[in-house]
Amino acid sequence: MDRFIPIVGLDSISIFTRVCSEFKYAITPYHEIHINPEAVSSFLNECRNTNLILSSIMPDDLLRDPKTVNLFKEFALKQGFKYILVWDLPTYLNNYEESNTNTIKSISHIDSFSREFKVIPLKGSISRTCKIFMQ
Repeated sequence: MDRFIPIVGLDSISIFTRVCSEFKYAITPYHEIHINPEAVSSFLNECRNTNLILSSIMPDDLLRDPKTVNLFKEFALKQGFKYILVWDLPTYLNNYEESNTNTIKSISHIDSFSREFKVIPLKGSISRTCKIFMQ
């Protein structure tokens, strides 16, 4: 893995396409780029030698919306992403029940995504759990 992996949002796609050949990997945040699929298609085409990683890091309200996980998956499949960075539902020290439920949901989403993508799991505790869970 490269020492430096740039994060490329919608506002920096045009700049990054000029230098993408210099990078083996780049991360692009779903919550920023899904609003302009044409720009993403062009981006993926122009930077086809760069492994683009679609990231699910986004505001908590989007993560909690049950539609988001399916929209994310549909977008990743349609755009041809091979690598994804997923799924980190919010956890809080002062809300054990929600945190526990969200951790279980996150593991389930990671397991589901791993059947179709190369997954980079988020969250330290989930990452360790997934190694055990996915063996």
